[in-house]
This record gives sequence, C-alpha cells and structure tokens, in this order.
Amino acid sequence: MTSADNLWFAYASQLQQKAAPAFDPKTQQFSLASSTLIVDLGNADPEIANAYAYQIGDTIAAASPAYVPKSSLLTSYRAFLDSIDLKGDANPNLDPQISKATITLNNAQTDFLSVQAAAITAWTGYKAVDSTIAFKDYLSQFYPLWGDAKSTLQGAESDYDQLMTKKYGVGFDIIQDARHAASSLGGAADITGQDKFNMLVKTGSAGIAGSVPVLPGINPPAPANALIESFAPAYMLDGFAARYAEWQAASASGATAATITVNNKSAASGWSHMGWTLDAQAEISEGFFNAWANTSVSSSTETAFTMNDDFEMTMDFVGLDMFSVNPGTWFSPGLIQSYKDQLLPGAPNLFGPDGSLARYPVQALIGFNPKIKLSMSDSDYNSFQSQFSAQTNAGFGFGPFVVGDVHHSTYSDKSSVQTDLATASVTINPPPSALPVLLGVISTIA
Repeated sequence: MTSADNLWFAYASQLQQKAAPAFDPKTQQFSLASSTLIVDLGNADPEIANAYAYQIGDTIAAASPAYVPKSSLLTSYRAFLDSIDLKGDANPNLDPQISKATITLNNAQTDFLSVQAAAITAWTGYKAVDSTIAFKDYLSQFYPLWGDAKSTLQGAESDYDQLMTKKYGVGFDIIQDARHAASSLGGAADITGQDKFNMLVKTGSAGIAGSVPVLPGINPPAPANALIESFAPAYMLDGFAARYAEWQAASASGATAATITVNNKSAASGWSHMGWTLDAQAEISEGFFNAWANTSVSSSTETAFTMNDDFEMTMDFVGLDMFSVNPGTWFSPGLIQSYKDQLLPGAPNLFGPDGSLARYPVQALIGFNPKIKLSMSDSDYNSFQSQFSAQTNAGFGFGPFVVGDVHHSTYSDKSSVQTDLATASVTINPPPSALPVLLGVISTIA
C-alpha cells in the first residue's frame, strides 16, 4: 500500500509542477489545502470578490505542508513596525518617555479596537431597524464612545511620534509613514471609510449564475440583503477576472486545462521539495481516501479506506492556475528585508520558523470544476460500492474533494457520482457550480 502522506505529496507535487514550475523551495513554501475551500472570487459583485481576496491575502499559513491559518499579515506587519530598533539618539532621558508613550499607545489601540468591535455589533443589530444606515453614519449619530476612543488614540499616536522623531530624527519618517499606512486611522485597518490603502468588501455570500448556493453539509450563506459592507486592507489577485471568464467558456465546451494523476507509482518523496524543513514535515492529518458517517446533527465518525496498489485517480480540471497575491501600498516587503534582523529586545516571535511573519502569501493556486475518476481493483470496487450504497448519509473523501452529506468541507453531492462495474471505476462529475476552489498557497520566506 502507498502511504496517505506519499499520496498527498504526489498530488501536491503535480499541482506545483503544473501551475508553478518556477517554484523555488529555497525561498518559498507551498501549503496544500487538504479540503476544498470555496472562494467566490468571480462574483458579479466586486465587493464580495474583494472579501475573498482579502481572506487569502491576509492569511499567513502555519509552518506545515497543510494549509492552516497561523496569523494575519496586517496584524503581524504592524507588530513588526513597532518592533524595529532604529538605534538613534543615546539620550537616556528619552527612553523612559518613549517606553511610557508606547504603553499608552498600545492601551489606546486596544481600547479603540474593543470599542470598535462593540460598535460593529450594535450597528449590525440596528440595521434591523434601518438597513440603509452606513457604519460611519451610525457611529456619528448613535455611538459617541467610538469618537472618544478615536481621539484618545490619535493623541497617543501624536505623542509617540514626536518622541520617536526626537530620538531617531529623519530615520523614523519611513517607519512613521509605514505605521500610518497600516493604521486604523486613515490606513489599511480603517473600516469606517475609503482610503488609498483599503478596499470595499461585503461579508457573506450571494448565489451567482450557475452556482450551487448551498452544498450538502454546508451552512446556508447569508441572503444578499443581509450582506455587511465595510472596508478591509487592499489585496488583489492579478489576472483572475480574465482567466475566470476563460474558464467559464471552457466549462461550457467541456474542455480540460490540466490533468493530475495519483497512483501507486507516485514517487515517495519528502516535503523538502515544497520548501519545508524536517521539523515542519508533519503528516497531513487526514487520509487520502476517507469515509465519514453522521452520528448526530453536529458530529460524524471518520475512517480511512485503502486501495490496493493497482488504483489510479485522475483529476481533469477545467481551470487550474496560480495567481499573484498582491497587498496594497500599505505593505512594504523592502522594510522587512531591511529591518528583520534589527529588532528591539523582547520583540515578539516574528521571523522564527513558526513566527507570525515567518512567511507571507505571494501566490494562490485556484482550481475550477475538476472531474475526478478513480479506477481500482474489482475487490476494492465491490467494497467501495457496498459502503457508498449503504451509507445514505455518509461522505467520501478523494484527496481534498469530499462527496456527500457530512460535517466537513464538501465538493459535491452523491448524485454526481457514477459507478461502473465493468471498468471497476468511480467518476465524480463537477457540480453545476461557477465557484472556484482554493487548492493551496505559495508563501515567500520572510
């Protein structure tokens, strides 16, 4: 039997070779999504598409071949900017003042974010009374505490900036500009209004032409009239809109853009080819072939099913490509390279192997409408077919793609599965959906 980890690696390796042949394991790391993650990047409403671009771009993956969120790029970048040691004026009288101003600033920032979170909750509730009221208008009319917290934060930032300029002179200007670009006041983290560092987003999901709004096992999305409009740090997936239009046209004609094959001949290799050290090479927790059975409304059992060595699984993608993930002008990779080795004593773990800024996403691997065929031995086919037919409320996992009704990320329902006794094969047709899936992310090592 070929181990599940080798199968996951073979699948990941082929994805990387097909979509990112220039991948460099010395400077990059590939994190593989071990379950399908629907990303509505092609939504007709650009603000909904923006929300998905933000989710991909702002998620820093953990130190693992499996794609698991670790931290936020914006939050980690801001922590980095506050941790830079500029080695300025040695005047001992300034340091205690700066230390005190830093504490005051951090407290003001924490208080502002807390007040803002409470204000968002209150505004969301008030929209049941007035669905048209914007967050900014609600704040000015009904939530004066937010304005007080904002004024306190502005004052704390001004005091801090003045002291830092005294200590570091013009050397602080670059850091000051970067901090303001990423701030909650007119920067990327400002959710109250449009500026050059953020973008409009809508949280939730709306059905689009040809989509399956709710697949079995997935919670229903919010209706379109319940979507919340706000602002998020700017991110862009270069070239996606044009490629997505090509994929839709190809889907109508039944064309195949790329084929991935996994079988017992898949070479057993290490995740070092994906940029990971031995310490990070924990096996992906799930088997490559899985079966789930619902035991209650909120839980299910999971078992792995195996194949003899004469199986072969092919995935024919209508669309498969890498897209560059580009943060807005609020983010400066150059500052990271210039100052990552010049941090204050006691700085948080930013650049260690599992640091919050050890890596950041630069490319997203997006797939579209794969058709999956699994050929196997007669005995394996008979075993699978009996399980598949008997378990009406079960789900089956084929790599990252899950078919059926389970409490798990689901690719399609069981009606799309065709079994063929004569060829001992199972074919999973793409669902009638226009929704792409996130298959993995390439990060650059900071």
